[in-house]
Amino acid sequence: MKYLLWDFDNTLAYREGAWSGTLHSILKRNGIHNINLEDIRPFLNIGFPWHSPEIPHILLFNGTIWWEYMNEYFAEIYEKVGINRDQAINYASQVQNEYKNIEKWHLYDDVIPTLQDAIKNNYKNVILSNHIPDLHEIIDQLNIKKYFDGIYTSGKIGHEKPSLKFYDYVINDLKIEKTKCIMIGDNYNADIAGALHAGIQAILVRKSNDKNYKFYSQDFKQILKIVRQISTIEEGGISTATENAVCGN
Repeated sequence: MKYLLWDFDNTLAYREGAWSGTLHSILKRNGIHNINLEDIRPFLNIGFPWHSPEIPHILLFNGTIWWEYMNEYFAEIYEKVGINRDQAINYASQVQNEYKNIEKWHLYDDVIPTLQDAIKNNYKNVILSNHIPDLHEIIDQLNIKKYFDGIYTSGKIGHEKPSLKFYDYVINDLKIEKTKCIMIGDNYNADIAGALHAGIQAILVRKSNDKNYKFYSQDFKQILKIVRQISTIEEGGISTATENAVCGN
């Protein structure tokens, strides 16, 4: 395998407070302290583009661009928690910069050593994320851009994982064979099932393995070991029984 396709959020990095924390921080900064994080969080379970991966952005956004569409969504959330329309629009316009606040973004401690190890072993790292169109700005400020040969975000592609169109776009743009890459991510549906449906092998990381997926590890140090095991399996080198034994970390 030549290319390692990495999910970003909750695989390589995480944002403190995520989206609910972003919206809540803006309220506090504007002197509103009677609305709690728990008041906002339930409204974020639906409405993002990745909640409707079967719908291309061109249809979902109906003539608007990513942040225009999302700002209206955020304004509606602010209204639902009691903010008047004019203030809601104002606060929503602040979400983009607040979400990208680099002080709130953190790499997992095991990420850079793993990326460095992958490069030393002649793998190329590529990011595939359901994310904002300006994801590259976060990656630049985290000082990890040098570890990647490509950064792909659904906010620019116009399709969300697990859509086949998302994966096909990346494969065609990189001009590589699907058999030459492995998807690595924490979301079973988007990263694992989506990749497998696209004909790409995948490794589940970080999250608990509720699906009992065979290529799984919570330990990032095991990822390259599993990558090599997948390569060996595809070459017919070991049995299915051995595969299950060595990959069930």
